[in-house]
Amino acid sequence: MAGPTEALEVDGSIVVSGTIDNGLDAGLEIHANNEVALQLLPDATSPIILGGHSSNSVHADASGSVIAGGGQSGQSNAIYDAFSVIAGGAGNFAGLNDSDPTLHGYASVGGGLNNDAAGLYGTIGGGWGNTIDSASTGGIIPGGRDNYVSGNYSMAAGYRAVAAYDGSFVWGDSQNSDISCIGADQFIIRARGGIWLGDNSLVSFPLSAHIATSTGAFLSLGGIWISISDRDAKEDAREIDGDDLLARVSDLPIYNWTYKVEGDDGRHIGPYAQDFYAQFGLGSDDRHIAATDMAGVSLRAIQVLTDRIEDLESRLTELDSSRRDCCSCTHP
Repeated sequence: MAGPTEALEVDGSIVVSGTIDNGLDAGLEIHANNEVALQLLPDATSPIILGGHSSNSVHADASGSVIAGGGQSGQSNAIYDAFSVIAGGAGNFAGLNDSDPTLHGYASVGGGLNNDAAGLYGTIGGGWGNTIDSASTGGIIPGGRDNYVSGNYSMAAGYRAVAAYDGSFVWGDSQNSDISCIGADQFIIRARGGIWLGDNSLVSFPLSAHIATSTGAFLSLGGIWISISDRDAKEDAREIDGDDLLARVSDLPIYNWTYKVEGDDGRHIGPYAQDFYAQFGLGSDDRHIAATDMAGVSLRAIQVLTDRIEDLESRLTELDSSRRDCCSCTHP
């Protein structure tokens, strides 16, 4: 021992104050109930702290690693690579059990059961049966069950979510089947009960909604986007000069074009937002066109055309009637 040390027994416990040095290159063990409860193991780089069940283990060269507790007979916690942490739980592993304790370090498991964080910088928060593959760098599993990450900088959570490509996030709901990303940098969510997005806490799902929002708009189970159009949600209604609108529609340039987006190979037809805004002044700016505005302009134009067609049909009927009357008359 080096330095002043005092030991005091309080209610059957030993309280130690001061500095304890067990000697050069020697470890220190703390026992409880005649079992090893905590080991402080020397290391040239950084000490190793090994706690919990006596079967827990840390590789001798896994510098700076910590097992804080947990473990049980037949399900011990083990660290194989340097600077890794297991906070508790049982049957958990951090790092890869190979010949080099430095290649898959900085891994951590918060707790849970039978979790394996074998990837470099990998983190598993808890849960059951989750795995970060040794091929992954910077993977994360917050929790859940039977999730798997092998992509770099990817995350899987929930139940049976698989993030096998780089930069991906996969969430699995309670359905008992795998849900996987199919490429890099994807955001995959399986949610049988629906997805809600909003800026308040009044969560609601309209009938047949797959993606619902706090605005009232939603994507139906049939894949149709439905916008809120309730009369009570609108104000400042104004009449529309149909003839003027029809003239503006007639002057609106319509093109066939493609988007400057990689992967969008399809052609489209429609006006540019700048031309649409210049003709009708609808929307918040001249770079976007709201589907409801496009539909509204089209419907009003159809109404005007319908009125004109009906007027023409009425005139033709009158002309036809006049011609018949003229042809049936008797001349002297």
